[in-house]
Amino acid sequence: MKIVLGIDGSAWSQAAIQAVLDHPWPDGSEIRLVSVIRTLDTVIPAVELFFDTRSGAALGDLYVEAKRQLEIMAADLNLILTNCVFSADARVGDVAEGLMSVAETWQADLIVVGSHGKTGLAKLLLGSVSQALVTSAPCPVLVVKVKDHEQVKQKVKHQNKQDKGKLVEPDRSDFKRILVPIDDSYFSGVAMHWIAGRQWAEGAEFCLLHIANHDIDETAEEKHARHADHETAEQHRRAIHASGMYALEARAKYLADRMGHGRFTCRVVDGKPSHAIVEQANKWPADLIVMGSHGHQSKALLILGSTTREVTANALCSVEVVRVPHSLIPGHESHTLPEHEDQHIQIIDEPRKLDDKPHVQPTGMM
Repeated sequence: MKIVLGIDGSAWSQAAIQAVLDHPWPDGSEIRLVSVIRTLDTVIPAVELFFDTRSGAALGDLYVEAKRQLEIMAADLNLILTNCVFSADARVGDVAEGLMSVAETWQADLIVVGSHGKTGLAKLLLGSVSQALVTSAPCPVLVVKVKDHEQVKQKVKHQNKQDKGKLVEPDRSDFKRILVPIDDSYFSGVAMHWIAGRQWAEGAEFCLLHIANHDIDETAEEKHARHADHETAEQHRRAIHASGMYALEARAKYLADRMGHGRFTCRVVDGKPSHAIVEQANKWPADLIVMGSHGHQSKALLILGSTTREVTANALCSVEVVRVPHSLIPGHESHTLPEHEDQHIQIIDEPRKLDDKPHVQPTGMM
């Protein structure tokens, strides 16, 4: 597996490093540390950067220093995570474009970046990096959130004063409670394949979540009947919930059969997708949200894409967005997924019959 790990020396990239160290990657995985030096016209003074372009140092000197620090860090990480191979790469320019360029040319399987709890102008700039990746990256993106921002920030400040470039020992950030929002799209099917193929921490729990969005799931006639008759509305609601639960159970069985471990539960709730996902992640609580995304521009897919962006921006826990490139989308001119794999993804998206027995015990709020 090939992972691009974005580094800028901040508390948030330190959290991303720790998340990578805590996760069980396949033996022989390659992890490339990438730092992108912003040019002077892209830096806003309110944003705290590890390599400070406001010092007046020549851009070439900043690049050399960044590469040297990354190589030191890669050497340290090779001693810590011995089943993986770390390397270093430094770029100059826009951060998101630099990370995506490395991922594209290197054919990376995953991009990992840290996020933050800043507000105002700093949030606008730093948040734009993760949002650009979630929207346009050529592969899945893991956005690692910092739960205790000030604690991690103080650790990194202390680290920089004592031994710049060396690693400290922050708290562990295992992903053991994973929330997986599911809809009836092809992209959810691809996300299921991604989850089934990943290695997860021992004892990991997966909560599969379906949002019963009545504005999308019902016809105009059904909507009119629901508003006119309370009993009809409740029957309709129960029918939508039952259909969603059966679909979730099929997906849970799919994951359980292929992964051979883990605990799976299912929940169906009402509400706006982005709000409901964040709310359920906070209530459970989840360590990680994994959800599918895409690159098309139709109206329906723009709605789904906005949900992904809103969840990434507002969730308190980390978010992994399984980007689906055009080459994997049926009907697209560049679609290259083998036919048997394409059919299998669509098969797991078919709802189960109402007389089937559930495979997984449903839990949560109805």
